[in-house]
Amino acid sequence: MEQVSTDTYRAMFERSLDAILVADDGARLIDANSAAERLTGYTRDELLRMRVFDLTFAELRHDTDAMWRDFLAAGVQSGPFDLQRKDGTRRRVQYRATANVAPGAHVSMLRDLTREEAEFGDLKLSEQLLDAVFEHSPISLQIFGADGRILRANRAWEKLCGVGRSALAGYNLFDDPQLRAQGFAEQARAAVAGRTVVVPAFRYDPAESEHPGRARWLAATLAPVAIREGQAQEIVLALEDLTDRWLPLSADASDRVRRS
Repeated sequence: MEQVSTDTYRAMFERSLDAILVADDGARLIDANSAAERLTGYTRDELLRMRVFDLTFAELRHDTDAMWRDFLAAGVQSGPFDLQRKDGTRRRVQYRATANVAPGAHVSMLRDLTREEAEFGDLKLSEQLLDAVFEHSPISLQIFGADGRILRANRAWEKLCGVGRSALAGYNLFDDPQLRAQGFAEQARAAVAGRTVVVPAFRYDPAESEHPGRARWLAATLAPVAIREGQAQEIVLALEDLTDRWLPLSADASDRVRRS
């Protein structure tokens, strides 16, 4: 097998996306790549006049000689830490340090986590916003798993049905005999298959399914979410209460039948 040239190693060192710092036995920096310059804000010449711990914040610089000796004895260290840049700003980095890659040469590779953590923070904020929208929506919403198990319901559902969410414990959309009889369960399966389904007005009496609450006329929309390989992992059920509109119509129809 052919030997890799020193020039090739140097090119890999310089072009690495991760910052690479090389220190001597006294923790003095003896080499740094371009990514290290970008990460720290220092030029290579400036870095070569510094020690490893000059890149940490003052509160972490206690007993640095003992910390360095511990690293040399262990041979390898890794983990996150806050790096102090030339302009005084903080960067969260993940480091992996290896001692004695060559006699008297100890290498640290640093990866900037700042953007990743910011994106994760943005994701958490987005999740919190979506959670708030779901919970405070004026529309009755429920989330079911692909197997029909109830996962969640919002406050509007409680208001619509007049019962607490605890009444849903163990409920399965596909096991509800009243919904099966009306063909609703099949429409829910169509939503699991990836289709958005609009269900016209139907009557639902919780007592017939051995659940609390009073009979209502409802309209429903079933929407698939988290679709993978053409199948929804969850479905959202939005309910609209039509009772106040349908009961007078039903009563009027009954009167006409009796008069005929």
